[in-house]
Amino acid sequence: MSATTPVPQAAPAGTTHHRLGTMVRSIVIGLIAFFTVVDLFATQALLPTLTRIYGTTPAAMSVAVNASTIGMAVAGLAVALFSRHIDRRRGYPTQSRAALDPHGAAGCRA
Repeated sequence: MSATTPVPQAAPAGTTHHRLGTMVRSIVIGLIAFFTVVDLFATQALLPTLTRIYGTTPAAMSVAVNASTIGMAVAGLAVALFSRHIDRRRGYPTQSRAALDPHGAAGCRA
């Protein structure tokens, strides 16, 4: 009896590209999340310095910082409302007929 050694199977075409795309997408999402947190919380450590540099009261400076945080929240809601019209694979709005489709399925694939 002769022993046969298993022949390694080749990876399906496009698998490496798919894994690389998934890794890049994950890194980009992670960086966006990190910078969002830094943008929201880094100013807290800088408040005394900003108050001194601009010559304002701490209350006035906190209003300015809170206004930027509220702006980010409003922008997040706007993106959430718009998201059904953005093709998840391409990252930009689909054709104009997608805006007219009551189910939001024209041009978008899951």
